[in-house]
Amino acid sequence: MKKIILASKSPRRQELLKTLGLDYTLLLPDADESYPKDLKLRLVPEYLSAKKAEGIKMKLQADEVII
Repeated sequence: MKKIILASKSPRRQELLKTLGLDYTLLLPDADESYPKDLKLRLVPEYLSAKKAEGIKMKLQADEVII
């Protein structure tokens, strides 16, 4: 069973995981949340998610997964 690492400050995501009865560890990435101004707005969430994941992936253990 993988351990869940939540890499988000979002209270909604935390509430959702709690409502689902899932245990998780909060690990907030130290990532700059700027993005290229010419990036299409619909792609911004994916771009920022990738930056955040990149910022903490080296800290992960083999039995952990990032949300």
